[in-house]
Amino acid sequence: DVAAVLPNDYTFHCGDLGEHIFTVTFLTKGAQTITVEDSDNGLTQTSGEIVVSSAPLVENAVATPNSVLNNGIEPFTLTAKINDPDGLETVTGVTANLNEIGGSETEVLFDDGKNGDGDAGDGVYGKAGLIVPDTILAGIYSPEVTATDADGEHGVAYLTLTVREANPPDVTIPTVVKITPADNARGVPIDVGM
Repeated sequence: DVAAVLPNDYTFHCGDLGEHIFTVTFLTKGAQTITVEDSDNGLTQTSGEIVVSSAPLVENAVATPNSVLNNGIEPFTLTAKINDPDGLETVTGVTANLNEIGGSETEVLFDDGKNGDGDAGDGVYGKAGLIVPDTILAGIYSPEVTATDADGEHGVAYLTLTVREANPPDVTIPTVVKITPADNARGVPIDVGM
């Protein structure tokens, strides 16, 4: 990678014990290698192949509100900010796997300004009007959001959605009745739950 950002030359010192950390930043996608040269001793060593990709980044994946009832009525909006080092125009699709909360495994998110996603073309993808059916148990869920670009590379993030019970079960707390023996009767008072 002729555009790579390489570290400056370095002279090892006794205190290094033969080790030093160098940072290399590749700027070209594809298979790359790193070659290290010890010019004083005429030694070189080349790394194995390093594959550099520029997958889309999925950031700020959220559900609004982040807590909903499992009644099939209360809507929520899912949004995610997408960035791609190759430009937003290379993003070919953003989906959410909502299977665990009773939805589609490939729910399509949009960046058209019409789906709770902000302005069209701003990199915020969304889908409004999503619901959780009453067949889903209350709990904390982590749906996955995936962005795909024209190179077929994927970026993934997870959001948190709390599902609350729409119809909690009725709980009856028993009444305690104290039974006391009549005058001149034998026995001890007892409490009976009813």
